[in-house]
Amino acid sequence: MKKRVLKISPIRITVMFLFLYVLMQLLFMATFRFFVSFNPLEIDWVGFYIYTPALLCLTIIFYILSIKKTYYEIDEKRIIYHRYNKIFEFPFKKMLYIDEKWSLGHKTLLFYDENGRRKYLTFDKEGLIFEYALKYASLLTKEEFNRRFPNVKL
Repeated sequence: MKKRVLKISPIRITVMFLFLYVLMQLLFMATFRFFVSFNPLEIDWVGFYIYTPALLCLTIIFYILSIKKTYYEIDEKRIIYHRYNKIFEFPFKKMLYIDEKWSLGHKTLLFYDENGRRKYLTFDKEGLIFEYALKYASLLTKEEFNRRFPNVKL
């Protein structure tokens, strides 16, 4: 099998950036009012009209970059996750346990590596990352994993 490129769903990225934009706007409004004036009804409209478009522009720029520069490459040996200029590699042989129920419910691959650490990878558009992980990883059963890592809660 040759390498296959899988894109992350733009809907998930959109929801994440909308949430971050609203959160940053609310934090700005809450803290900026406090530092400018102790009267919560008095708003610095100049700061608001400068900050809001600047935050919106930055959010749109990072949103477009996220859609273009966040993807997976997958083959029969590993998953390579590209996020901006960073590359993360997850070999299938190091995946010991996949929580299938949780992964399908949250549309995010939850697996435990050879050290018992939990890792999360957002599903691609079609959810193929989950299917490939189940197909190529040599997984332990839940009981075997609990015996090997008794302190890790599944």
